[in-house]
Amino acid sequence: PFCTRVETTINQLREKYGKDKLRRSSRERTTPRSPFHPNAKPAAAAAEAVFRLGGSDAFWKFHDAAFANQKDLAPDKYEQWAAEAGVDKVKFKALIDKPDLMAKVEADMAVGKNAGVSGTPASFINGVS
Repeated sequence: PFCTRVETTINQLREKYGKDKLRRSSRERTTPRSPFHPNAKPAAAAAEAVFRLGGSDAFWKFHDAAFANQKDLAPDKYEQWAAEAGVDKVKFKALIDKPDLMAKVEADMAVGKNAGVSGTPASFINGVS
């Protein structure tokens, strides 16, 4: 929920500075035992699947759909949003349960932890948090 709140500001910055001056990247930093966001890790794995199958454009479309519909996070919705982002449903279904997706989420979490991130959202501007 806190990440959703920062999306408005990030989108304003993207419009103001454009792609040439503002680069946005995403690393998963979920809260594994969070009572307010139990679907964070499965959603992150679904986003990784979308990225692998459709690239950055598909990832950001999926990301935007997931953030706009956080109350509806569920496997059937991940499939729907992946398809809406241009990803083949059959390939998505085949990839979504692969253990390496969750391993990637875990690796991203470790990167965040090593960088000193203790909560979400976390932002770095020119390498400084």
